[in-house]
Amino acid sequence: MVIRRMLLMATFALLVTSAGHTFQAGFWGTSAIQAQEDDAAMAFARHLCAAILGASQICQDAYPNLWDRRVGLQMICLLRPLSRLISGWNIAFLTERYESDHARSAGMLIVVPDDYPTIQEAIDAACPGGTVKVRSGTYRENVDVHEQLTLWGVDSGQGMPVIDARAWVSGVTLRRDGIILAGFVITNSSLGAGVDVQSDCNVIIDNNITGNTINGVKFRGRREGNIVSQNRIIENGFSGISFEAESVDNTVIGNDIIRNGFGGISFGAEALRNLVTENNISQNGFVGVQFKARSTDNYVLENLVIENNFGGIDLLGNASCNLITGNLLVRNNFTGLSLSKNTSCNKVFQNYLLQNTKHGASDEGSGNLWDDGTAGNYHSDFKCEDKDNNGICDSAFGIYGGMGSDRYPLSSIPEAIARTIPAG
Repeated sequence: MVIRRMLLMATFALLVTSAGHTFQAGFWGTSAIQAQEDDAAMAFARHLCAAILGASQICQDAYPNLWDRRVGLQMICLLRPLSRLISGWNIAFLTERYESDHARSAGMLIVVPDDYPTIQEAIDAACPGGTVKVRSGTYRENVDVHEQLTLWGVDSGQGMPVIDARAWVSGVTLRRDGIILAGFVITNSSLGAGVDVQSDCNVIIDNNITGNTINGVKFRGRREGNIVSQNRIIENGFSGISFEAESVDNTVIGNDIIRNGFGGISFGAEALRNLVTENNISQNGFVGVQFKARSTDNYVLENLVIENNFGGIDLLGNASCNLITGNLLVRNNFTGLSLSKNTSCNKVFQNYLLQNTKHGASDEGSGNLWDDGTAGNYHSDFKCEDKDNNGICDSAFGIYGGMGSDRYPLSSIPEAIARTIPAG
């Protein structure tokens, strides 16, 4: 545990000091770690996994009664600032520092097509921990990243570089831990996925992943500590993002996941401590977000879940102690938010359920909580009275299925949230 805490502190210090800021001494009970840019850049990928895993553990250490105290949400959101730092500045930081003759001669920066005509040749020649920078163009190849690298697509005047998988296997396969994949259009895979992830602690950021026959992004096996951020994952044949069973401590933040043929985001059985937040998950062919059986301690926060064809958010059998809050679920076919048989201990509050075609919410489980003790959810299919104008309906709302009750349903939608609802 001490080692995990130290790694987390080191990572946050490296991130913040590298970004040109300073840590206040004692913030984590220790002074700031001073690191040169070179050390920080090389340490980033190495410590990324520990930061993500450690953040979850620190939340649990600091707030063991997470499910009974709203302040626990503030600790869980440690993961979100970490993801925002990653999306905000690190790609340029990790790559631009290598723009020197020394770095190129040392093999730490390879430029495509300047140094090699194909992305795969550049990867094969790269040193572990190095950067492959790819300029605009269409690269008809199936890229296999078998070292810890930053694979960085740069618009050099003709648009984002395109990886065209030639209607064959996956466009990009990540086989080693700690890879950063940024800045590409990834399209036209037939077998596999646009991005096929077979390793841990990777960052997939700012890509257009579209037009793949099966999945946009596929995580194979028990995958841990990955971040998927700021991507456009649109019009793939099956799921936008698919995790197989036992995925742990992954973060999906700030993506547009739209019009995929099957689900938006799908987690296999026994998913644990994954964070899904601030995504636009709309018009997918099946459920917007789905967690399969025995998924536990996952967080679904502040997503737009709109017009999906078979429900908005769905928790299947024995999914327990998950937190679903701050989501806007609008005009989904069938049920906006569904807790199936044998689900339990899930907390669902301050979600806004509007105009879903069959039911706003459904609960066939037991012991699920539809409020946090003071505030529940907004249900457009509940016409309530709020005589004292305190924002809470004067009577409880029975959740369809007969197994749940929202004791404190919200009487209205905040104006700031209402403005985000797209026209039907």
